[in-house]
Amino acid sequence: MEKPSTNRDKETGKHRNVSDFRSLEEYRQYEYLRRILDDYPLDLIRRKGLERIPRIRTKVNGDYYQRLVNDWESALTTDSREPLDRIADDITQYGIDMRQITPLYGIMNAQEIRQLVTDTRTTWNTRQSNQ
Repeated sequence: MEKPSTNRDKETGKHRNVSDFRSLEEYRQYEYLRRILDDYPLDLIRRKGLERIPRIRTKVNGDYYQRLVNDWESALTTDSREPLDRIADDITQYGIDMRQITPLYGIMNAQEIRQLVTDTRTTWNTRQSNQ
């Protein structure tokens, strides 16, 4: 796998606060997508995502989820990264559903995923103890 390189300035990029999420799972899915978009080259993201679209299309049921797959495909084939950023930062049910069926699995390595799990659990638990 190619080595990650930062695509965005993390200080100025749109990022959600942990308090925007109803569950650790929602927060973790957001962080997963956000880290991929922030740390990996867009051409790699597009290539890997488009490779997985056909498989995801066969795994989802119903018109709603087929439309979500179409929306992912559209976001991955657009010249701009803005549609991908909108998916990552959308906290409506639509954004949650889009992140649940993300075609971007397989980009982060096992160590990065373990770190993501640790980081999100720590942040979530800190949030819980501060409430």
